[in-house]
Amino acid sequence: MRIIPVFFYIFSYILFHPFALIKGLKALKAGDFATVDAITKKHVPIWCRGVLKTAGIKVTMTGQENIPMDRPCVFVANHRSLFDFFFLLLMPNGPMPLVAKIEIEKVPFIRQWMNLLHCMFIDREDAKQSLKILAEAQDLITKGYNVGIFPEGTRYKGEEGGMGTFLSGSFRVAVKTGAPVVPVVIYNSRAIMESKKHLGVYATDVEIHVLPPISSEGLPRSGTGAKTLAARAEELIREELKKK
Repeated sequence: MRIIPVFFYIFSYILFHPFALIKGLKALKAGDFATVDAITKKHVPIWCRGVLKTAGIKVTMTGQENIPMDRPCVFVANHRSLFDFFFLLLMPNGPMPLVAKIEIEKVPFIRQWMNLLHCMFIDREDAKQSLKILAEAQDLITKGYNVGIFPEGTRYKGEEGGMGTFLSGSFRVAVKTGAPVVPVVIYNSRAIMESKKHLGVYATDVEIHVLPPISSEGLPRSGTGAKTLAARAEELIREELKKK
């Protein structure tokens, strides 16, 4: 059973590097974001790769050349597994802030490291809180950070090759900042854990394909622009999923 060593690794790496976490949290409180970002760029990719290796997950990534390296972007991906956020954190331009479910904020140690990553915890049942989080994401974009979002809002549990509908609200971040949207297609991640009848983590080959960015320039800053962008990103990812 890989699930025990995987979760052991997830928390043991954090526990074995307490000084990095403490230093990062102090820097975050002091507004020293350069130190915070240096710590996350060093430790988060090592942690993610270690988790995936322990789980027996082989990741093949293509399309990295489509990622704009000269400006901040909004990365959007289809969502199949709890492991999906590891794949966004391993994008070539460094770990990025993610918009995650508010339930993750309750997990000790994980919460603190996600705070160092400037991650945002969204409560989709609270409209005012959701708007506040999206405003925070816009602020991060203006400061030069990429932001990663799973626009379906939850994991899709249907057959491989399918996906849920993209919620347009999260695309307001791109429309209001002018940031390009980078669609990311994740194949077969549900087979890691969620598609099995028995609880566990299973060795899996996962493919990640980064599609060319979608420009948000010229789109209306109203809800219409966000809906247009969401529909286009969803269409492109659906088309890629059907090719498998």
